[in-house]
Amino acid sequence: MKKFLLMLLCTGFSLTTGFSQKTLSDYSYVTVPEKFEFLSKKDDYLLNSLTKFLFNKYGFNAFFEKEIPEQLSRCDGLNATVEKEGGFIYTKLAVILKDCKGNEVYRSSIGKSKIKDFKQAYHQALRRAFKDVERLGINQKEIKKEEVLTIKKNDEINTSETFASGEYTYKEYTLIKNDKRYTVWKNNEIIGEAVPSSKEGYFVIKTTEFIGIGIQNDEYFSVERYEAKKPKLFPMLFKRNNQ
Repeated sequence: MKKFLLMLLCTGFSLTTGFSQKTLSDYSYVTVPEKFEFLSKKDDYLLNSLTKFLFNKYGFNAFFEKEIPEQLSRCDGLNATVEKEGGFIYTKLAVILKDCKGNEVYRSSIGKSKIKDFKQAYHQALRRAFKDVERLGINQKEIKKEEVLTIKKNDEINTSETFASGEYTYKEYTLIKNDKRYTVWKNNEIIGEAVPSSKEGYFVIKTTEFIGIGIQNDEYFSVERYEAKKPKLFPMLFKRNNQ
């Protein structure tokens, strides 16, 4: 009888503990570092920007440390990192999440790539590791942030500062400068935006059609476009419009 009661108490305790544990959706946000330990530079190969973007794509609220809204507490969020595993033939990456006490709460399976080019290999391996993250079906609650002003092309506004040297075109797509960001247009409709990354001149692009990494200079805005179920990158070269 005593053994039965003890088993019942242990079972009840484990159930209570299980139900009280947070799911990843219960956390408010994820912090992505601006540099991973296995790389030598800040946002090297744009891997940190891509990590942040992919977390946002798959249901998280992802920020770099300097971007975290003031109203959020440290333990409301998770700390993300990417680890590289040894290997001669393959580039191997895993995505890890830890809570504010340093406890590991999630680890993806290894994403692999045999591509020889470092940047392409890191990006492919990371996207493959994030397939596990996608399957989680995360849906963190939206965090209220300052609204980003979007401006319609035909609005009568003072363009001397807002759009100075800030319009690029590629086929039916247009990038229009809006403060430090760019809105992405297709056939006179906004489909997304390009947000500055932690590396100057680089942007993370998110639209209803594709995601991408952009590099800007005075004459061109080049974009490496990612599409679902397509392993290769699709280049888009936006040319600056003369104004």
